[in-house]
Amino acid sequence: MKKIKTFTIVLIVMLLTLSMCFYGKVYAEEVNTDEVVENTDETTPESGEETPTNEENATEPEEGSTDETNGEEEQGIEGEQTTEGEEGEETAEEELPYRDEDLYIYSTDDTYELTEDVVGNVYIFGKNVTVSSYIDGDLFIYASESIKFTENAFVQSNIFAFTKAMEIDGLAYNAYVCATDSLTFGENAYIGRDLRVYTNYLYLTGLVGRDVNAIANTITCPIEEEKLTISGDFNYTASNEAENIDKIKVEGETHYNEKISTDSANQGKSILDYVISAITTLVFDLVLFGCFIFLAPKFVENAKNYISVKGVISLIIGIPVTVLVVVLPVLLFITGIGAYLGVTILVAGMLLFLLQAFVVALAISSFIADKIGKGNNTWFKLLLIGLTSIVLWIIRHLPYVGWIFSIITFLLGVGIIVLYQFNKRETNTEANV
Repeated sequence: MKKIKTFTIVLIVMLLTLSMCFYGKVYAEEVNTDEVVENTDETTPESGEETPTNEENATEPEEGSTDETNGEEEQGIEGEQTTEGEEGEETAEEELPYRDEDLYIYSTDDTYELTEDVVGNVYIFGKNVTVSSYIDGDLFIYASESIKFTENAFVQSNIFAFTKAMEIDGLAYNAYVCATDSLTFGENAYIGRDLRVYTNYLYLTGLVGRDVNAIANTITCPIEEEKLTISGDFNYTASNEAENIDKIKVEGETHYNEKISTDSANQGKSILDYVISAITTLVFDLVLFGCFIFLAPKFVENAKNYISVKGVISLIIGIPVTVLVVVLPVLLFITGIGAYLGVTILVAGMLLFLLQAFVVALAISSFIADKIGKGNNTWFKLLLIGLTSIVLWIIRHLPYVGWIFSIITFLLGVGIIVLYQFNKRETNTEANV
């Protein structure tokens, strides 16, 4: 904090110096203008004055020439002073190069280094990025290969970094880092508050003003005692306990969580997720069937027709309807025209997404029940819908081809709902006629 206050005082003094130079220049120009006007008034004869004699004419020009010469010398001196003031102003500006606005950098070079001080936020996208300047704001940085935060770097606010390998040796308020390969927190590094890290290999030294939260496969601390000081808590998850953990100084508490192998964890989790997903789909379809029996019995009765006769038409209609439901709300929101209509279309699209799988299961089960002569048996339809829902769920989750069947099912379900609504309106119109 002392460094921040010192820097702020120096910045204010330099700005005041620049202001004094600028106003001094303006004042000098005004003085020159007033002197020229006075000289002009003195040399111009007023109306009503007597014309000077030849003797006076002979002597007065010499005095006038002397005055003009002195005036030119004075103006020359003042001009030199003005030039020196301008040079001093340019020198002062060169001594304090900074950008008083946000900075956006997209670098296609192999390396990029930021050396310019910035009063604002900085956004950098590059390959190998080095930061060695003062930033009075947040630093958002993505580097496909590496990031180096040097000793001269100072971020007044937060660092948000994503890269493969990163080195931190400067100062920052908070740091949020995702480094897929490694993060080296150097000996001169200082984080005023929290350090949050996700990486493969983490080497920790330096000073952290509050908490360290880290997830890594391997965490190493320095061999020398108190080379790493954490003023808060040290919470970390790793395959093993951090190396040389007894050499570091933690003023808070240390919490270690063992990192479980991802393969075994994902395997157990995936099996449970599949079972829960299948049961949820079955219960959801059975509940919807009960609701449709009472709320939309005609749809349950006619659903079989959209598989046998109008199945291809329903599939084709589902394609443009899906595109409109996704694209049209976005366009309405961007243009600001018809925002309420956009919300309505978005809600309708969500309902289509929820109902499409059930509608396909209902149409297939109704078609099969009608073919075996049990189309009027509600309980048989209920059992058949349950079996159909499970079979469709299994097919949608097949490797390599399941996603194709999911797309077909989605488009078919959307098309059946839309086509039924059009046919329903046509039937109502004919009945009214």
